[in-house]
This record gives sequence, structure tokens and C-alpha cells, in this order.
Amino acid sequence: GNQLPVLGRYTGSLDNGGEEIELVDAVGGVIQRFEYEDDWFDLTDGSGFSLTVRDPAGSADLSSKSAWRSSVYADGSPGEDDSGEVPEPGSVVIKELPAGTCR
Repeated sequence: GNQLPVLGRYTGSLDNGGEEIELVDAVGGVIQRFEYEDDWFDLTDGSGFSLTVRDPAGSADLSSKSAWRSSVYADGSPGEDDSGEVPEPGSVVIKELPAGTCR
């Protein structure tokens, strides 16, 4: 979002096989450390979709698949919240009701 204090863009590349990520502050203090796995979601394994944290303000273990979901759009949506744009995997979605069933 517009209120995030981003100081620069990451210009490296992440391992498509998964790896450990460590975010540090200006004096080397660890802000966050976690691991991700390449095979957590089919869409994020070579199809152009990124891993997105389900609850950025939460305290979930980011080394756990349950803390992540795939982005809604190919190439991700950096700085934007795309949650709620599609149902969570496994959700039941009713798209149509037969005529005369709603009162």
C-alpha cells in the first residue's frame, strides 16, 4: 500500500526450489526469518503467480504453508491487497439458484 515504508526494490532472485528468507534492519537485527517451499501451491510453481501472506498483521508462522496463498493475478500484486477477490480454496460458492427457490 501507499503507507508502507519501502526503501528499495529487491533485485535478486529467489530459488524456485524454496529457501530461507531473512529480513534485517539497518544495524543487522533480524526482523523476520522464515522458509518457503516451491511446491506449496501449483499456481506459484512456474505459472507466474506469487506467494502472498494471508494475514500480514497476524502472527502466523511464515514457514508454514497455511500462512500463505497464491496471488490473484499473474506476476503478483506488489503493494496491493488482492484478498477477497476470489474465494479461498475449498470454499463453497453458489453461482446460481433455480427459479422460485428464493423468497
